Amino acid sequence: MIIQNPNTFGEIRDLSNLKEITEKNKVFVSCGVDLLSNVIFKPVGEYGFEICWGTTQRFGTPLGYGGPHAGFISTHSKNIRTLPGRIIGRTIDSNGDECFRMTLQTREQHIKKDKATSNICTAQALLANINALYAIYHGKQGLRNIANDIVTKTNNLHHSLKSKYKVLNNT
Repeated sequence: MIIQNPNTFGEIRDLSNLKEITEKNKVFVSCGVDLLSNVIFKPVGEYGFEICWGTTQRFGTPLGYGGPHAGFISTHSKNIRTLPGRIIGRTIDSNGDECFRMTLQTREQHIKKDKATSNICTAQALLANINALYAIYHGKQGLRNIANDIVTKTNNLHHSLKSKYKVLNNT
């Protein structure tokens, strides 16, 4: 099962009952998460998810024409050896033909040095360092202040828009 929290509408759901249901039915659960939301809401790890993943863009990386942003993936130590260095995914190309593409990789081991055209490892490491320094600079309380400020501004915008427009998110 794959869950996103916050969901598509930006709502944070209480998923406390999910752990009992998934353990009872032996369901493997992963959760996509907004990293900044975890500093003020219950961290997804406390819900018993097997894998947590997301992007670190909200930790100090300015918008760069759509990316890149360092991603993260975490799991319990019992699953650590099952995480691949790269995942090949099956998809459909623009001609409607089935094809395979690399969907996750940590380095360009499959490309000979003289043929490699990007420096993805260095770029991602730089972004991860920026995000780590952002978190260190602001500290735990500073990150909470930033997250609470975002919630306050979002609520103010929600109430302003709600008086004139139909708003899908009610929280």
